[in-house]
Amino acid sequence: MLDVGTGPGVVAAEAVRRGADVSAVDAEAGMAETAARNVPGLREVRVAVLPELPFGDDSFDAVVGNFVINHVGEPGLALSELRRVLRPGGRLALTCWEMPGSGALGIVRDA
Repeated sequence: MLDVGTGPGVVAAEAVRRGADVSAVDAEAGMAETAARNVPGLREVRVAVLPELPFGDDSFDAVVGNFVINHVGEPGLALSELRRVLRPGGRLALTCWEMPGSGALGIVRDA
């Protein structure tokens, strides 16, 4: 499994706990280092920024991204890249919060 935008490694840790072979990437070196410390069972942690992932085509049975797709500049290109590293028949799971019309998250949406 590939955990994209792993942050501190919350999703990666749960996948490792369940027996998955997990690689992780994050755009921030500090977050990648934190995930590596927090999840000792990770296969590897790399710094990578969507839409460019440092993996070959068809590398993973599953790709997950927890609250990451809403942070990329070109979501369509990011999705194409996620599909590229996903094996045929693999699973892609992304989460994103709902963007309300006002309040703090409204500012993020407008940005």
